[in-house]
Amino acid sequence: GFPQTPDSALGGPSTGFSEGTLKTYAQSRFNGGQYKTDPSTLTYPLKGITYIELASGGTWSNPTLSGSGIIVIHNSAKNAVFKSPGGTFTGLIIADDITSLSTVTIIGAVIQLAPNPSTDEIGNSNGSVLYSKQAIQNATRDFLTTPVNGSSSTIVAWWE
Repeated sequence: GFPQTPDSALGGPSTGFSEGTLKTYAQSRFNGGQYKTDPSTLTYPLKGITYIELASGGTWSNPTLSGSGIIVIHNSAKNAVFKSPGGTFTGLIIADDITSLSTVTIIGAVIQLAPNPSTDEIGNSNGSVLYSKQAIQNATRDFLTTPVNGSSSTIVAWWE
């Protein structure tokens, strides 16, 4: 039952949410989304779906986040690391492995996909992950109800 991919964290194929949906939306640039393999080329503030596909073992370190939406940090090896972000982000962050959320404020939620993360310490200082149902709904509402590339999707289920 543990989600293995970013798409499965949002319900996966069994609920009509096929694999590759988040990446497709980011690549389409829908609602300001971005798909990058080099996070240093991101445009801020973030909005829509921001999908960072790192090389195997890659780490996105010390970004200063701003904006809202959904951020995905992932690769096919499932070992992309999101480390030591700062700033403030509103929405949902889904990452293979997360370390040190000690200086960031996240309003929404964080999903770590690694069942055995590289560290037991996600935060150890002044960072905050403030759960917000409204922030999550705002982050997912537009892309779940709007077709991209001729396809459409429907919200079939929602878990909290």
